[in-house]
Amino acid sequence: MTPLRSRATFQTKFFFAALSAAVIALAVAVVLFSATLRSQTDARIEATLTAEARLAADLLARGVTLSTPQALDAEADQISELIGARVTFVAADGRVVGESSETLEGIAAMENHAQRPEIVEARASGAFLGPHRPARGSHRGRGAALSERRSDAAGARVRRG
Repeated sequence: MTPLRSRATFQTKFFFAALSAAVIALAVAVVLFSATLRSQTDARIEATLTAEARLAADLLARGVTLSTPQALDAEADQISELIGARVTFVAADGRVVGESSETLEGIAAMENHAQRPEIVEARASGAFLGPHRPARGSHRGRGAALSERRSDAAGARVRRG
């Protein structure tokens, strides 16, 4: 009876060794898959945001010259509805001149965006793509900003999240 007991112990040890190896391999695969998926998702979001910012700037350029805050805000609202993202138009001096999620009174009360990292980078390089850190609130999202002279708006910013 002793050889049978020893054989069962060997089979049990082999089973647990194989099970442990499978669990470790699965854990490594999950980590690698999630990192790859996150990278691909971020790349897709960035490409979409860039396209949406270009679309916003292009739609603004095709329309009638917009020079009043009411017209720019209405255009931001319309473009926001078309692309399903928050749209902000910023003047060359950093004033917000159109914002899809604010009223005209809210826009007048908004802080100057001239020193915001995304606006500074868009002015320097023509475009910004990366994390958006709202001045108020703790929610972080991703955004894109383009520096182009369109009407009284010097740039368009699109963000999600």
